Amino acid sequence: MYLDIRLCYKNRSMPGGSEVKSGAVHVRRSEDRRVLFEGYAGTLGTRISTISIFGIRYFEKNYGGILSSMSKNSRILEVGPGGASFTQYLLYKGFKDITVCEIADDNIQSLNAFFGDRIRVIHQDVMDYLESSSDTFDVIYAAQFIEHLNHDDFMTFLGHCHRSLEEDGSIILETINCAN
Repeated sequence: MYLDIRLCYKNRSMPGGSEVKSGAVHVRRSEDRRVLFEGYAGTLGTRISTISIFGIRYFEKNYGGILSSMSKNSRILEVGPGGASFTQYLLYKGFKDITVCEIADDNIQSLNAFFGDRIRVIHQDVMDYLESSSDTFDVIYAAQFIEHLNHDDFMTFLGHCHRSLEEDGSIILETINCAN
């Protein structure tokens, strides 16, 4: 696997070895990520609400083609689900083996309360989870996540994903786009 990524930004130091790059926060250690995302979740709130028809249409337009050819028993991992709209979409489409990996304590409580035993919730930093777990997936989905990783962590994340994917598996990375 070869990926050429060129990043242009100005560095500004933050406490704890973190850096701010083009407005996104990049953190180096899993404990730093935990602190960052606890604050992030607390700022946005951790309430999960039912997906709207607009959310369903969004996922159908962007990912329906990829998912339509997959078995409903496919193993799917969502990284940092936030409001868990994608997880809800997967359940709506009939997928049965969904795992979410979340680092923020508050969001873990919300995920468990909203979904119960319909999904598997992993309360761990995704980098640590993918590195230490023998679990494999048909799809790994990470939305609004990679912009928080520095270059080295991004490459490490891709390596962990590659190792954790089934043969012919897919990784879906969604990130903000200045053109939108």
